[in-house]
Amino acid sequence: MKYRGLLASFLMVIKKYIKKRYSIKDAIIIRDYDGPGYGVITQNEKSAIKQLAQTEAILLDPVYSGRTF
Repeated sequence: MKYRGLLASFLMVIKKYIKKRYSIKDAIIIRDYDGPGYGVITQNEKSAIKQLAQTEAILLDPVYSGRTF
């Protein structure tokens, strides 16, 4: 699993701030959000991003912030 090292590093950093002990076995990876269509933008997303840009002058990226609007 390619994320194992990244998760282990993250846990090492946060453990000095959090009193509870965590291990890599405590991390749950939800694989439903990183498939082939992850970066594909829908027409609804395009419309929402365009509307916000035109009405509020706020630019969003299509993969992250654009999907929250």
